[in-house]
Amino acid sequence: MKTNAATGALAAIVLAAAMLGVVASARAADVGGGGGDEEAALRRGFELREKGSDEAALAEFHRAYDLKKGARARAQMALAEQALGRWIDAEAHLAEALQRTGDPWIARNRTLLDQALGEIRQHIGSLELSGGTPGAEVRINGRVAGKMPLDRPLRVEAGSVSLEVRAAGYLPVVRTINVPANGLAREPIALVAVSAAAPGAGAVPEMEPPSPTSADRGGATAPAFAEPANSDHGASQIKRPLGIGLGIAGIGALGVGVGFHLLRQSRASDFNRDCMINAMTGAISGTPGVDCQSRYDGVQQARNVAIGGYVAAPILLGVAAYVLFFSSPAEPAPADHRAASHPLQFACAPCATSAITCAATF
Repeated sequence: MKTNAATGALAAIVLAAAMLGVVASARAADVGGGGGDEEAALRRGFELREKGSDEAALAEFHRAYDLKKGARARAQMALAEQALGRWIDAEAHLAEALQRTGDPWIARNRTLLDQALGEIRQHIGSLELSGGTPGAEVRINGRVAGKMPLDRPLRVEAGSVSLEVRAAGYLPVVRTINVPANGLAREPIALVAVSAAAPGAGAVPEMEPPSPTSADRGGATAPAFAEPANSDHGASQIKRPLGIGLGIAGIGALGVGVGFHLLRQSRASDFNRDCMINAMTGAISGTPGVDCQSRYDGVQQARNVAIGGYVAAPILLGVAAYVLFFSSPAEPAPADHRAASHPLQFACAPCATSAITCAATF
């Protein structure tokens, strides 16, 4: 999100007003002998901010807060974090400081601090997750944000957010979500369980009893006819191509998910460059001549297709793995068994018509 130009000006106003309070307090502290360390840390923080060293200033404000846990030091921490673009920390610390209604410094500067909080919240949105599995770990942009179920929506930086949900025994959910500034995005989570481990091998399949030979039945030698294959063998012949087909479909679904994920990121970047969403009304506006509504629809379409691919891929691959590896072993094919119990036999003999008759058994 683009930083509003008014943010810097507002922070400068708050900084100047706060410096007056710090200097006055520092003089009183020098006379009275109390709180000098906190005031000195605040004063060093202001000097560093004037020089543009916001990171070092934040460290000084942290030091001042650790000494007295004062509301003024907490507010200055938030303003330094705002300058550094650490919107989540800035909101939390400034909201905490504004709750100290009995603090004189907060009371004097409340209007400016409320305006600063409003500017900070223009860079933050809320993400509400539903479903999932109790205890599943939630990560936002690579950082642990909590565990399912969440008691309230997560506060995240507005724009594209990387979401990852993991739980033992389930396939991970990885998505990119667009969170509107000062708005709410809702996302359902469906975790797919990993298939159970394959059963132990080693069982010996039962062998068919040998079929009676032509000699046992009596009479002349005659060719043996194949018996119909049993249903288990027919099922085993279907499992392998079915499993391979499901695996190919799963890989294809994953490719679709990744492809449309990248397309969605590209479209979202184009939208954010020229367009914006009003957090209060939800209206879409942007640069004249740019069809922002069409761009927004394109982002949503690519997102939906990517989600479909990511959801379908683990399901198809899991079913394929079960069909190929975890189903019970099939019995040996009847033809192979018969080849072992009935070796090939071939014989010829004269018949009454002066011809020769030949027969073979397999």
